[in-house]
Amino acid sequence: MKITDEILTAYLDGELAVDDIADVARQIDCSPELARRIKDLRRNDASVAQAYQAIDSKPMPAGILDMLDKFPQSQGKEPVEDVATVLPFKEKSTIRTQAPIWQMAMAASVMLFVGLGAGRYLVPPEPASADNILAQQNTGMIGPENNLFAVLESQPSAVPVTLAASGDTVVLPSMTFKTGDNRYCRAYSVTGRKSSSQNVACRVENAWVVKISVGSAGTSVSQDGLYQTASGEDNPAVTSVIRNLIKGDALDADDEQKVMKQNWR
Repeated sequence: MKITDEILTAYLDGELAVDDIADVARQIDCSPELARRIKDLRRNDASVAQAYQAIDSKPMPAGILDMLDKFPQSQGKEPVEDVATVLPFKEKSTIRTQAPIWQMAMAASVMLFVGLGAGRYLVPPEPASADNILAQQNTGMIGPENNLFAVLESQPSAVPVTLAASGDTVVLPSMTFKTGDNRYCRAYSVTGRKSSSQNVACRVENAWVVKISVGSAGTSVSQDGLYQTASGEDNPAVTSVIRNLIKGDALDADDEQKVMKQNWR
């Protein structure tokens, strides 16, 4: 068996057949290069987990809880099994910061976009509405004219913001990391009235290029007022993209602020 990063990822996740696991383990033992790579992947997994734990199990701001209280069928019910619509924002807006740190992510994924180049969004044919506008332009590029650009450029991780254009769309950057080719990337979630998405975008020149966007219908809040939807750490598609992009550990708050002030250089 030829060992690729995909096979190593499946090996770490326990997704290989028993015979394949034994074969991969044997090759790792015999190959210093594979041993180094598996060590890197394990370290990347730990870095991703640590970044998400920083925002895990934190109470949501009262304003966000009030917003979710108004959402039809958003609490105490299973999410509707329908794809999330991913469309461009049409209006420019300011950003209002919600102070406390809290966890935000998604329910089970029902729509997936992956683009290791510029890529493009998967956009269902249904007409757009203010309730399900979630993210970006359909080229996969987030430029200065896009509402999310300012969030990715300057919003600290683990601090959510509300996009004023819709009033009920919340963006939460969750981690910032550097890639093997010395680019910076950010993981972030976008939660709207009826659906949400989890994303990874990397900075290229004066824009952000979306690498993956996983969307779902519905949001949920637990009885104790905490988000209890699946985190990026639990989403294999998002985690796989991050672990294959990240070099070293995720940036801490000080390093993140430093690169922001240096215009991501």
